[in-house]
Amino acid sequence: MAFLSSAQWDDVLADALAGRSLDVVYQPVVDLRCARIVGYEALARFAVPSWVRPDDVFRAARARGVVARLDAVALDAALAGGRDLPRDCFLAVNLEPDSLGHPAVDAALRRARDRRAVVVELTEHVPLDPDAGLDRHLAEHRANGVRVALDDTGSGYAGLSRILHLRPALLKLDGAIVSGLADDPAKAALIATLTLFARRIGADLLAEGVECMKDAAALDDLGVPLAQGFFFAAPAAPFPALGEVARRFLDGRATRTAPRKCAGGAFPPPLAALVAPAAAVRDSEARPGALTGAHTVVLDDDGRAVALIDAAGVRTATPSCVRVDASLADAIASMLSRPAAERLAPVACGDARGRFVGLLYPERLLEALGAWAGAISGRAGGAVG
Repeated sequence: MAFLSSAQWDDVLADALAGRSLDVVYQPVVDLRCARIVGYEALARFAVPSWVRPDDVFRAARARGVVARLDAVALDAALAGGRDLPRDCFLAVNLEPDSLGHPAVDAALRRARDRRAVVVELTEHVPLDPDAGLDRHLAEHRANGVRVALDDTGSGYAGLSRILHLRPALLKLDGAIVSGLADDPAKAALIATLTLFARRIGADLLAEGVECMKDAAALDDLGVPLAQGFFFAAPAAPFPALGEVARRFLDGRATRTAPRKCAGGAFPPPLAALVAPAAAVRDSEARPGALTGAHTVVLDDDGRAVALIDAAGVRTATPSCVRVDASLADAIASMLSRPAAERLAPVACGDARGRFVGLLYPERLLEALGAWAGAISGRAGGAVG
């Protein structure tokens, strides 16, 4: 922790808790697939000497037992500044796991204008305490549309057991793993594995700490969907746009990699399906035949697909899910990433916030792929002739 006397830390925290020395800046999150900003992370900044980092302030607050109060003040400021959040963007806010459930933190989340746009990033400063009521608090906020992200995956306490326990909607790659990725095959292999893992559990993977064009290109090549870092834009207020170099990079990548990304353009329109909330499915288990239809999609309280039940009553947990703006290649990759016994099951399709919109059936995806391949072959033959 940065060196300040105990009295100086007391003054810093008193000002921060009163909201006098706290500002919020926002850093954009870029979707590499569609080359646009899809979210912003809110970052607290304090009026402290330049050698004192924001993390130092939060550590000092924890040492004095007031970290939940400071989290609440920062959260209130972030949400207040986020009232003008650009349309179709999410707002990510950082919270200590043990701050959830504090009355001031819960009240701040309830005051959010649109809780479905809020992503709570659980930070890495403390391990999870399974007896601290975190699951209950998360369930309450998830029921109101708040999504959960796990920060700094690959460092600190963000081990595999933590990911499996929390089932986050967003996994954030630690910047230390991302930095130098383009020149490090081991990092590339790890990120490729995490990309596949995230896809399998229905989460998005976000690489933070992207500082250069080479690493941004490597992430795109590996299929990492989301990225954040100074290469795209520095944190600022209120909501910074992409830098000119980053914009040219994204436009150029979209042009050069269109065949790889699009694989013949969009996939077929997703088909409607019978949907049921998880509670209704639990109730129906005692009443065979209560759920009918070729497939029933089980939704959580956020409207995200969490299971698929076929006409025979066979249930597939955590179905693959792709976004409506994904490519045909993405949809097929999601289908093929599943265990062999589940590869012919439909793929769930969701909107930008992961809410279910319809099913993509493998036969229709393969027909679309065949049509695209035939069109490419025809164009190539015409060019040769």
